[in-house]
Amino acid sequence: MRTKIINHIEDLIPPKKMLSHKDAKAYHDSALHNIATIEKHVSVSEDASILDVGCAAGRLALPFIGRLKGNYEGFDIKENLIEWATNNITTRYPNFRFTYFSVKNSVMNRSGIVDGNEFVFPFLDGSFDLIIFHSIFTHLMPDVAKRYLAESSRVLKDTGFLYITFYVWDRETESCVASNDTRWTFPHQMGECRVHDPNRPEDAVSFHRDWIYEQALKNGLGVRNFVQGAWRNARNHAQDYYIFRKHVS
Repeated sequence: MRTKIINHIEDLIPPKKMLSHKDAKAYHDSALHNIATIEKHVSVSEDASILDVGCAAGRLALPFIGRLKGNYEGFDIKENLIEWATNNITTRYPNFRFTYFSVKNSVMNRSGIVDGNEFVFPFLDGSFDLIIFHSIFTHLMPDVAKRYLAESSRVLKDTGFLYITFYVWDRETESCVASNDTRWTFPHQMGECRVHDPNRPEDAVSFHRDWIYEQALKNGLGVRNFVQGAWRNARNHAQDYYIFRKHVS
């Protein structure tokens, strides 16, 4: 299944005030790029079931619209974005569904009701072929990250794939930080992670490579691919990413 530009894409892009990109074209282009990146490593069939955690207004759903016959489920902690996606995408493409959950996050949703380390993904075991976390674990503290990995493993089908972006801390990261090349320096150790600002820890979080492998193993996830982002030496937003695959027990 290949990504493609759909007709009337402007109708599926939220108003400028909701965009995290400079304009509609950048918003759509970034979605095409991100999904093309995933599909370098994962073959996504037209009948696949996909879960997009932290889906916002459905940006990463756009490349699948018109070609995915399976289900696309997205959820987010920003109610206005979910409402927009539901009203403008789901009404036209019913197999694309978006749900709001009031999960706490000190940066993204301070008024949230549910603690992230207690949040249960509202899906049956073995529901999805692919789960996407784009720029989500970079805003999670370790207890919540562990919970999300456990829940992802639970709702992932046997041999399903998991895509997660991180700021990975390793020897190369340390070297880049020492050379003052990185956009984020993560100078503060907070338990099992490093953060850029201890007053706003979830603004930017880095996990050590060994921690990521250890948690993946605990949850029956094997590392299929790891690709470094450019954030270490280019001062841009490109994060590292992992492709995990669920082990068959």
